[in-house]
Amino acid sequence: IQSKKGVNGIIAPHRDHARTTSLFFLLESNNEETVWWEKTGDFEEFDFFRFADVTKIKRAHSEIIKQNRWYIFNNAEYHSVHPTEPSQGPRTTLCIEFDGVSADELNSLINNEKH
Repeated sequence: IQSKKGVNGIIAPHRDHARTTSLFFLLESNNEETVWWEKTGDFEEFDFFRFADVTKIKRAHSEIIKQNRWYIFNNAEYHSVHPTEPSQGPRTTLCIEFDGVSADELNSLINNEKH
């Protein structure tokens, strides 16, 4: 279980450590928007937290993740979290984390198990 709250409700564009993909279940939220980014140029990631150089990324996709629903979350891609209203508390999630398994591979594994 993870509980995070960014500066002014924002968690800057970054990639995660020690996990490439998660099964992600949102327990508490403030209707934050999750944004995924793609690189537009090469850069060195900033410090331990693997922050992106915001001058060398562009918005690829965004979504307001719904509570009480499972998602496959691509932690290997740059992503950020943005409040859509004044933030009241942290975003709390249940994550089953995978390292070395891509989001596409996890999706295939789950869908093959259903059949």
